[in-house]
Amino acid sequence: VPAPLSALPPSVAERVLVVHARQDEIVPIEHSRRLVAGSRAQLIEVDDDHPLTATSSGAQLGAWIDEVL
Repeated sequence: VPAPLSALPPSVAERVLVVHARQDEIVPIEHSRRLVAGSRAQLIEVDDDHPLTATSSGAQLGAWIDEVL
């Protein structure tokens, strides 16, 4: 399980965006939930599988990045 992002300074963590698929069969989504817990990082949960092939179009990725910036 990754270390939580809560140890990062808020000015850094608020620029962190984690995108995780709810149907990920390789990495449990709970790992990402714990990663961002207690921090200002954002978690976007998508209805997709591990490679994010259904939701990771260039336009969608750009929109997510714009949300963080």
